Amino acid sequence: MGNDAQSQISVEPLSVVEVIFTALYGVIGVIGFIFIIQQAAGFKKAGFIIKHRKSWQIFWLAFGLHIGVIIILILIAAHAK
Repeated sequence: MGNDAQSQISVEPLSVVEVIFTALYGVIGVIGFIFIIQQAAGFKKAGFIIKHRKSWQIFWLAFGLHIGVIIILILIAAHAK
């Protein structure tokens, strides 16, 4: 029984296309969050542990960078006035 559970777990990394789309979901923001929930849940259900974990990491990194750039642009615009 333990071997069956282990055989269903895959540590395959994200493909280049999956990384790009995951980063784009982070840039889109809240709408992208809906897509990443579905993507990550599908990876977890299929047993892709690394893909599940990395997709969330890439999403939050891209989302954080997006918010950071917006804040910097707002500060530059406010300082320019």
